[in-house]
Parts: sequence; C-alpha cells; structure tokens
Amino acid sequence: MGVNIADLTNKLLSSKTTEQKIEIISKLLLLYFEKKKQNLDFEIRQALESIIQARGQESMRLVAEKLNLNIRTFERRFLHETGLSPKQFAKIIQFQASLEQLTIKDYTKLTDIVYQNGFSDQSHFIRVFKAFTGKTPKIFKK
Repeated sequence: MGVNIADLTNKLLSSKTTEQKIEIISKLLLLYFEKKKQNLDFEIRQALESIIQARGQESMRLVAEKLNLNIRTFERRFLHETGLSPKQFAKIIQFQASLEQLTIKDYTKLTDIVYQNGFSDQSHFIRVFKAFTGKTPKIFKK
C-alpha cells in the first residue's frame, strides 16, 4: 500500500483533535480497501461494495445469499481477503456513516443519527461511538 508508518505516526501525533485522528485513520482504511479491492476475488469485491452501499446496515447472511455463498464460506473468504470479518467491516462502515452525519450536523436530534444508521437504540449507538472514538457523541461534537 505504500504507507510510511513513521509518517502516519507523525500525522497522528501532530493532530490536535480526535476528529482529525479519526479522519486520518478512516481515510487510511478506505484507501487500503480501495487498493486491496482491485485484487480481491470477484464475490468479495461485490460484498465490499454492497456493504458500503448499504452503509453497513445489510445482513451478512443476505450478502452471502446474493453471492450464492454459504454464510460460513463467505465469512472465511472475506476474512482471508480483507483481514476483517464482514461484521467488523460493516460496523466500521456504519460508524463512519454516523460520524459523517454527526460531523456535518445533518440531524435534528441525536436519535435521527441512531435510527438512520441502523443502531437499535441510543445507548447502543453511544457504546459503539465511544468504542471507536473514546468519547460520547455529545462530548465529541463540542
């Protein structure tokens, strides 16, 4: 992929806000998957695109069925090709969509973000958000 770890570390250390650090890491992950996607087998590439289009909200069983793959075979191939399970990848995409909505202030109430991005309830969203950022959404948006 050509990422210099020293440069990445310096960028992360020189970032003043958590938002900047998240953006650097998100861009790196997307760049990684974009480059890796070109060499993936066709079904897994289709799965990545499907998960991204659905903003991480599509059932992995449904994705596997669309590809005519057994769920276990799909999970193994996805993990082998990407280094992540399909569910982990979907959670990253789901979080990224909600983070983008929070960042550009495209909501009236926090529950708008919660339900539009497929979280079961507000406490689930807050737990996931805190796991990714170390902050609650309320603290993050300040």
